Amino acid sequence: TRCADVTGVQTCALPISVALNPATVDLPAASSSTDALGLAFADLMSGPEADGVATGIPPETELIALSVESDGVHVDLSEDFTFGGGSASMIGRLAQVVYTATALEPDVPVWIDVEGEPLTLLGGEGLEVRQPITRADVEADFGVVAPTD
Repeated sequence: TRCADVTGVQTCALPISVALNPATVDLPAASSSTDALGLAFADLMSGPEADGVATGIPPETELIALSVESDGVHVDLSEDFTFGGGSASMIGRLAQVVYTATALEPDVPVWIDVEGEPLTLLGGEGLEVRQPITRADVEADFGVVAPTD
């Protein structure tokens, strides 16, 4: 719990922590970066197969486009990505997209669009999303706990 003294009155906030659980995806030999990430996103969008883990990504969400460019990974998702769940769910789904997009190169920036438009606010709570966003940003801005091997 973090507390701050505001003009003599103490306010407290509970930290939201999202922990990610990595999953391994088998890739065919000689896959391009875009193809490999496409397979990883297909696995992510189909939801987890293991007990005790869940996805924050709504099942109706579709991957519209994915490309690996010189300035980073570009992901375009359907509008369904922005609906449902509270802050923890929104943070979780954002983290899942960023960590999946950076599976091959952990430090590469990710550009996230929804229906072709840059994602700057996510959900009814209006979580601000940097463009581009990195794993370090997700950890710093939202308290996401990086997965351990």
